[in-house]
Amino acid sequence: MGLTFFAPSTKVKDANSKDAVVSILSSQWPLSVPQILSSVKKNYALDISYQAVHKTLRELSGENIVVREGKNYLLSSDWIKQLKNFSNSLEKNYLLKKNSLFDIAPMQTINLKLDTISEVDDFLFQLFELHKSSEKEIVIAHWHHLWWPLFYSGEEYQELKSIARSSKGFIVCNGNTLIDKWCADFYKKLGFKVKTNALYNQSNDLFVYKDVVVSIYYPLDIQKKINSAYSSYKKIEDIPLADFFHKVFEHKSGLHLTVNRNKQLSEQLKEQTIALFK
Repeated sequence: MGLTFFAPSTKVKDANSKDAVVSILSSQWPLSVPQILSSVKKNYALDISYQAVHKTLRELSGENIVVREGKNYLLSSDWIKQLKNFSNSLEKNYLLKKNSLFDIAPMQTINLKLDTISEVDDFLFQLFELHKSSEKEIVIAHWHHLWWPLFYSGEEYQELKSIARSSKGFIVCNGNTLIDKWCADFYKKLGFKVKTNALYNQSNDLFVYKDVVVSIYYPLDIQKKINSAYSSYKKIEDIPLADFFHKVFEHKSGLHLTVNRNKQLSEQLKEQTIALFK
């Protein structure tokens, strides 16, 4: 199915009939043809007839952007999902390019600032894909708490399976809460080596793959929110995931990362981590 994008102009006079209809149905739905016509005439500088609106809806329906419910119309949920997936992918790719990660040289360090934990997680997924090789490489992670399995989309789950298949993963977690243990079991089923309740005294989280070392520094307020949430829940099913994700992982707090290509440091960290599992 082809994918069509609409970004209605802030200048109403520049909008065409498709822009107008998609914009209207993005805020009100389902609507009949007369209701859509009324809204177009009220909000857009378009000289348009009932027949023209009907033709526009037929064209949008043919492109799977609009669907019909009885005599009313609304945006296609499949199109909305495709639009969201494309937007997320585009954001990730531009994030990497913007931060010049493609060009980082051996022994070079770059410093980044991302707004949310969610953006950091996306960044790490993309980092692995960027440096992915045909040989099974060691990947290690030191976390104060585990959370990725709680919020996986289907696409991210496939990405994690790809990481598990193409690497030897070792995860060290300082936490030992119900959530940490549940996430650890999830990782183990995919083939990762996981150790919870580990003595990890660093203030940052750590991700190492090949010669790339990423250190993630969390603001104190976010650390407190995470620790409080993890100590509060006694059952996984009691966690209000959407609210939890929004208030903690999408909270704009500003996180600092250092990305360092240092083969000697990465090898040392790998050796120290693997030794914890012997």
